[in-house]
Amino acid sequence: MNSIAEQCFHRIGIGILSFLLAKTMALLVGIGSSFFKHVGYVIDGVVAIGAIFLEAFLVRKGGGLLVVVSLWRVIRVVECVFELSDEAIEAQIARIICQFEALKEENMRLLGVLYEKDNMIEMLKEDLDKCNGITMFTGAEEGSIDIEVYLPCEILEAMGNDSEHMDAISSYIYCGNKVKP
Repeated sequence: MNSIAEQCFHRIGIGILSFLLAKTMALLVGIGSSFFKHVGYVIDGVVAIGAIFLEAFLVRKGGGLLVVVSLWRVIRVVECVFELSDEAIEAQIARIICQFEALKEENMRLLGVLYEKDNMIEMLKEDLDKCNGITMFTGAEEGSIDIEVYLPCEILEAMGNDSEHMDAISSYIYCGNKVKP
């Protein structure tokens, strides 16, 4: 009974190792020369070939190798998880860097817009200082005052459209240097 169980385990071990070797060979064919760039893939192939050789030809010596190969697979799965998480982290970092560059460009564009707006505000302030003002001078006649008022066109138009205002000033006539009622 003991030899039947041993033979059964032996065949199961060779079957599992054959499956692992077939998977490694399919990976080699599938990704080509990139296979050799991944050390873990190469070690998988070497371990699978060595385990099959020991299990098939050195039956008594290779029995414990199946356990070693199984442990190696666990180590490879854990390594792949970390490798995938490293790749995911690197991809996330690359996306963040790309977003940072886009934000940097947008920030530069907005700084340019802000600079233009500040210049526009300064120009408008200068125009306002020139246009909105009242200047008073001593008049040509003794005791009189000349007044100059600078207003924007919109205010002058509004004053011209205000009938009460126009009625109040329409009784005065500008005659040369003098305003007469």
